[in-house]
Amino acid sequence: MVYFKGSTDKISKGLLALSNMTTKSYCIYSCINKGRITKMRSCIISILFKIFTMLFLMLLCFLLEENLSISITKFNKDYLRMLSEKELKNMNKGAHADKLLESFFEFLKDEKTSLERRAFIKWEDMCFYNNARYSLSGRSWEENKFQKWYDKMQRDIGDFRINAIEEYNKLKDSFSTDEECSCFFKKKRKEWYEYRNNTYYLFKKYVKDCKEELNAKTGRKNTYKYGI
Repeated sequence: MVYFKGSTDKISKGLLALSNMTTKSYCIYSCINKGRITKMRSCIISILFKIFTMLFLMLLCFLLEENLSISITKFNKDYLRMLSEKELKNMNKGAHADKLLESFFEFLKDEKTSLERRAFIKWEDMCFYNNARYSLSGRSWEENKFQKWYDKMQRDIGDFRINAIEEYNKLKDSFSTDEECSCFFKKKRKEWYEYRNNTYYLFKKYVKDCKEELNAKTGRKNTYKYGI
């Protein structure tokens, strides 16, 4: 009985020891397994993060490329539109400027005709009241004197016209606006009025001098007077 009791104790101790060893082995295995799982999870997370980063960068590049393409297309369209509008504006500006120039030429033509007619009537009156045309020499004198003044007036008006064109071309080359062109021609009209008034004033003095010359030449006196 004592023998079996001792054997039973040994067996119990052996089983307890084996149980303890199994428990320790299981704990060790569990720790190792948990470590592997944690390491695998870290690797998987790292791989997924890298994949997500790559996908994000690819998507970003795609969006940037699309945006750049859209921007380039928009820029091209806007640039072409701006060029088209600029060209159309220049064409309209040129057409408007040409109309202003044509209008100014018509204005000069009408004013020149008016000045000539006004001067000729005054000259005719002076010659008529001073009997300049009653002889061949008187008629020749009348024509030559008026032609002298008329030629000078034509040269002055021609110079005025050429000067206006040259100034206008310089203004046009400086990419001036329609408003600036309009102001330019308004200024030139004002200058013309000053020239016209001054020219006619000098012409009346010329008529007076010619009248005195004619009277001195013919020895006649006339009571007809001219206001200056």
